[in-house]
Formats: sequence, structure tokens, C-alpha cells
Amino acid sequence: MTRLFIIIVLLFSSLIGGGAIHAAQTPAPPLATNLQDLLKRVEAGHIVDIHKAAEREKKFLANQHRQQAELKRVQESITRAEAKSLRLEKRFNENETRIVELQALLNERLGVLGALFGQVRLSAEQMAGQIEASLISGEHKGRGTALKTLANSTTLPAIKELETLWHRLHGEMTAQGEVKYFKGQVIGADGRVATQTLLRIGGFVALSEAGMVRYQGDKRSDKISDKVSDKISDKVGSNERFVLPPRQPSSRFLSVADDLYSGDNDDFLAVIDPSRGGLLDVLVLLPSMGERLAQGGIIGTLIIILGLVGLGLVSNRLWHLYKNNKQITNANSTQMNALTRVLASVRDDIKAGAATDAIEIKLDDAILKELPILQKHLSLVKVLAAIAPLLGLLGTVTGMIITFEAIARFGTGDPKLMADGISQALMTTVLGLLVAIPLLGLHALASSTARGIAHILEEQAAGLLAEQVSRKEKEEKVKAS
Repeated sequence: MTRLFIIIVLLFSSLIGGGAIHAAQTPAPPLATNLQDLLKRVEAGHIVDIHKAAEREKKFLANQHRQQAELKRVQESITRAEAKSLRLEKRFNENETRIVELQALLNERLGVLGALFGQVRLSAEQMAGQIEASLISGEHKGRGTALKTLANSTTLPAIKELETLWHRLHGEMTAQGEVKYFKGQVIGADGRVATQTLLRIGGFVALSEAGMVRYQGDKRSDKISDKVSDKISDKVGSNERFVLPPRQPSSRFLSVADDLYSGDNDDFLAVIDPSRGGLLDVLVLLPSMGERLAQGGIIGTLIIILGLVGLGLVSNRLWHLYKNNKQITNANSTQMNALTRVLASVRDDIKAGAATDAIEIKLDDAILKELPILQKHLSLVKVLAAIAPLLGLLGTVTGMIITFEAIARFGTGDPKLMADGISQALMTTVLGLLVAIPLLGLHALASSTARGIAHILEEQAAGLLAEQVSRKEKEEKVKAS
């Protein structure tokens, strides 16, 4: 039984290990009918497995010999490459030493010419930068290419290259003194490129019909290849263009620029920018009057409203006082005014021959009634003049609070974060003073005018009383005689 069990185990192992591969390719043999037949089949399968194992071992040994030969070949190739690398490294070091020796020999033979050519390259580099930034390049394009080539060259410059440098220097100096019209590409505020007639004043300012323009220059990167640069130029044109700023400087500059561009007069005033665009950028960034007033915030708006109200009141009062004063001083005036109303209040009493004391009382009463009319709204104007600087002080404190909050949150690294608070603090102070000072002056003028009219009324009343007393005395003398 033990032998039979071993035979069965060997049978299954041979079927699983050795015959599993061929089972999918060849049909399975018929089943054994007895143990003797099973034993024969097991022994035959064992012999087949032995032959297959021998064949696999033979193939493995053959592959091993081939791999060893390949390994040997690769090792020999590595050895040859290392030897070649050592030879090349040695040659490289020898060449470096030779280059240093030749460079020293070249410098020795050049002598003063070496320093001269170095200065030429330095001058070419500096001149190339100046020409690229100059708005003259907007008219004469491509002037800096040859200078860049000369500046980056490691060989001795040729006579033609030296002449090119000289021509560029002379041409730039000549163009600096020109005032001329030319055609140039201008990028508008909407981003569109248009060819316009420009007026160039040396290398300082360029003007168009819409105002001052700024030279953009060639902003393409040096890393872009020439082929790519040519393709870009074919599609979008040259980058040496002028840009119309979204905002223009104040009208006092623009009016001069317009007169200069039109060229109607033989003598005109020119506006130039010695910084070649820097001052124009600063002028464009300056806030307009509306933006400055907006910096005052709500408090600034309130101050402006109070100022307008006070200005309206005091203007109305000054106009009323001016008319009264003109009518009072005009003896032929027939219009009703303060003096005529005062005199009309005692006209009937004088005709009726009333007592002087009664007439005096009525005159004083009429003058007292006219004083509030003459001084109408002046007290309110004085109050507004006093409130305006107080509101300015309030805006100053509020702006400083905003500034300190910005410092606490963001630090002092960026002054722009503190600009809003400081602008509000300063603008409210300025607005408060701008409102208070004129209102105080106009209030003083209106008050003095009102007092002058009141003084005239009192003088006329006193004269009327004196005339009435004189008439009474004459009548009494007539009666006595």
C-alpha cells in the first residue's frame, strides 16, 4: 500500500509539474484501467521528465556561455572608452593651457590696442542701450543691432564696425537737435496699433494728434532666436512703437503741446522731458482735481457742501448789500431801499408836524428793523466758517487712525498701504482751510458793508432830525415875531 501511494503521488506531481505545459497542446491520454498500466505510465512519464530537464539544463549552460561572452565584450568596450576619455581629458587640459598661453601672447602683442578695443566694445554696449531707449529709434529703426553685435564680439573689430559705431554716435547727436514730423506706429488706449503722424522734439518728447506719446522701444527678449523674432515681426510688426498713455498731463501742458503740434505760429513754446519719458510718467500719475477731492472721503464731501452753502449765502448777501449801497448813494434812484423805507416811516409824521421826539423814536425803530435785513445769514456764514476747519481736523484724526490701522496690519514695508489714510488726513485739512479762509474774508466784507449802510441810515436819520428841529425853530421865530 505504501508503494502504491508513492506511485500515485509521483503520478500527480508529474502531471502537474512536467506535463502541464503540453496538456494544452496535446490531447490527454486515456485513463489507466489497472494499477499495472498506471505504473507503466508513471515510469514512462518520469523518463520523459528526465530528458526534458536535461534539455533545459543544456540550454541554460549554452545561454550562460553566451552571456559571459557578451559581458566580456562590454567590459572590453568600457575599458576602451575609459582609455579614450583619459586621452581626451588630457588633450582638453593641454588645449586649455594652450589657450591661456595664446591669450596671454595675444594680449602682449596687442598692447594698447587691447584696451582700445575693450573700450570700443564698452562704448558700443552703452550706445546700444541708449539708442534702444531713445525715441529717435521710433523713426530710424534697427540702429542698435550692429552695436549689439560689436559689443558681444570676441574678435577684433573691423574698420567697418568702427565706422558703424562712429556713424551711430554722430547720427544720434544730429537727431537730438531736430524738430520734425515722421510716420510712426502708435498703440492707442484701446490696444489698437495705428500709423500716425508724429512730431519729434529731439530725443525728448514725441507728440501726436491725441497728445503726448511715450516710446516703447524694442521689448523683445534676447533669448528669442532670430527666426522666431522674424516671424513675430511679420505678424505684429516692429516692436519699436509709441504708446498713447491712458491719461494725459494737465491742460497747461497739453495746450502748449497742441500749439506746437499744429505749428500755426512761427514762435511757440515747446514742452520737453529731459528724462526722456520719466517726467511724463510722473505727470500722468498725478491725481486730477476730482481725484484729489475724492481723497477727502465723506468728511471732505461734507466740507465742500458746507463751503458751497456758505459761499452761496454770503454771495447773495453781498449782492443785496451792493444794490442797497448803490441805490442809497444815488440821489436820483427811485427804487425802494433801506434808506427810503426809513424815511417813509416818518414822512406822514413830518407832514403832520409831529414832535421831534416822536419822529426820533420812529426813526430808531425803522433803523432797528433794517439791521436784521442787512445782516441776514451773516451769523450762519460765520458759523460755517468756524465749522469747516473743525471738520478738517476731524478728517485729519480719522485719516491718521486709518494709517495706524494699516501699519498695524501690514507693517511699514509698503508706503502705498498708508497712502489712503494720509491723503484723507491732509485733504480734509486743506479743504477745511480752503472753505474757512474765504468765508471768513467774505463775512468780514459783508459785515463791514452792512455796518456802512447802517451808519448811512443813522446819518440820514440824524440829518432829518436836525432839519426838523431847524424848521421848528424857524416856525417858532415866525410866530413870535
